[in-house]
Amino acid sequence: MKRQENGGFLKGTHRVGAGWEDLPRGWTRESLESFWESIGGSVSKCIKKMRGKVSDPAAYCASLKDMIMRTTYWRGKE
Repeated sequence: MKRQENGGFLKGTHRVGAGWEDLPRGWTRESLESFWESIGGSVSKCIKKMRGKVSDPAAYCASLKDMIMRTTYWRGKE
């Protein structure tokens, strides 16, 4: 897996963690990992928790898991 200078990872032509380079004020990778652990690393639990807080909870949570795991392989074949 190739790592880009800005911290994103590549799988084929897809960047993993796109949009997570510039976190909102007060957010850190550690705080995101803590949130992820608090919901048991579950995309479905993340979606339920983020409903009404972000415009697309499924995309947000999938992207978060990509960033935490540093891969998209958990998604299966493209």
